[in-house]
Amino acid sequence: MVVRIDMSFIPVDLKRTLLKSFDENGISGGQTGYNENLIMFKKGYSRQKVKEFLEQELKKNDVNDYLVSENSEDEWEIAILRKGDIEQLGIYPCIHCGMVFGSEEHRTIHERVHYF
Repeated sequence: MVVRIDMSFIPVDLKRTLLKSFDENGISGGQTGYNENLIMFKKGYSRQKVKEFLEQELKKNDVNDYLVSENSEDEWEIAILRKGDIEQLGIYPCIHCGMVFGSEEHRTIHERVHYF
């Protein structure tokens, strides 16, 4: 399968920063294609590795308002979403690990696990 990154929810400056990071780290060679909002990677790139890379890049660039999330309906898609806006879309991420839930109740139950 092909790993896809949905960048339609982030500003242009952040997109450019991330694309530059892909190029600097040699990741762009694995792209099968991209447009302004969607980047696709060939087989050989695992979803988890791409997600970890994106999280590191956001942290390295002091971008704390966004998080990397997996699409619960499509296991090969990753999205970068603004923390404050995503709950309006019915997406509730765990503040500890970024796992996404369909309701605030499910997220709260999950977050309790991190304390034990």
